[in-house]
Amino acid sequence: MILVLLGTQKHQFTRLLDALETDLVSGQIKETVLVQNGHTDFESTHMELIGFVEENSLDALIQKADLVICHGGAGSIFKCLEYGKKVIAVARRAQTSEHFNDHQIEIVQRLSDLGYILAANETLSLAQTIQQAALFDPKPFVSNTQNIVGKIRSFIDEQT
Repeated sequence: MILVLLGTQKHQFTRLLDALETDLVSGQIKETVLVQNGHTDFESTHMELIGFVEENSLDALIQKADLVICHGGAGSIFKCLEYGKKVIAVARRAQTSEHFNDHQIEIVQRLSDLGYILAANETLSLAQTIQQAALFDPKPFVSNTQNIVGKIRSFIDEQT
C-alpha cells in the first residue's frame, strides 16, 4: 500500500493528487493508494481519501505502508523516517498557493541530497519515482530526540 500524507496545512495541494490520479488511471501505478488529504478537496474513484487521522491511527498507517509519498513538511517526513519507511516527498510551493513560502523545497532537497528520501521532480512522473523507490536504499535515520531529552534531564537533575 502506498500512503500519501498531505498534512494539516489549510492550503490546497491538488497538484500531487492530480499526478497520482493520472498515473493510477493510466495503469502506471497499480498499488492501492490511501490518502490523508487534510484540507485538500479532491474526489477519486482510484484512491481512498480519509481527511484527517488521529496520531495513533496515523502511526499504524505509516507502519503498514510499503511506501509513503508526502508533502515536504518536516514533521511528516521525520515521522516516516523514524519508522524506517521509504519516502518520496513533494514540496508544496508558494507560487502555486500550496504554502505561504518555499521552505518545503529546501527541506526536501536537503534530505534528498543527504540520501534520506527521494525528492519528486518535474522531469519524472510519480510512477517513475515510485519505480526508483523500489531500488532506493535510504540512509538510516537516527533521531536525536532521546539524546536531547536525556541532556535536559541531566541538567535539571544537576540543578536540584
